[in-house]
Amino acid sequence: MMKHGLNPQSDVLVSVVSPICNAESWIGEYLQAISALLGHEYKDYEIVLVDNGSTDNTVAVVEQLQQELRNIQLYSLARPIPHESAFVVGLEQAIGDVVITLAAAYDPIDPILEMVQLAYSGVDLVYGLLLPPDYEGKPADRCFHAATLYATGD
Repeated sequence: MMKHGLNPQSDVLVSVVSPICNAESWIGEYLQAISALLGHEYKDYEIVLVDNGSTDNTVAVVEQLQQELRNIQLYSLARPIPHESAFVVGLEQAIGDVVITLAAAYDPIDPILEMVQLAYSGVDLVYGLLLPPDYEGKPADRCFHAATLYATGD
């Protein structure tokens, strides 16, 4: 159940933004899973996919799934752009009260519910960080390490 009086079935529109590229072999499973999760928890949601210049049948697979599943938007780019820029394309199209970005190829979908709860708990920004399971640092150490790694490339 959501905290702070938030009724997940009526009070929030959740957008999930995911760039994809050459995802023909796994996008169906991803969309089935994320649609089931969002549909169970929220009355209003959208899945915003940005196809980043796929050369396989990703677009055709998603278009077929749009006939079966609700609330899937697909934006197809004519040529590939940097992954981060593809996220920006999706963010510009998302209309949710809460917008979550996921790298569909590897980010788990389970944290979505907790992220929405945290967004309504009084914080301004919720950020997920995927770390190796054997990493034993403290949470703050992990965030610092990841930020340092990103900033320095070391």
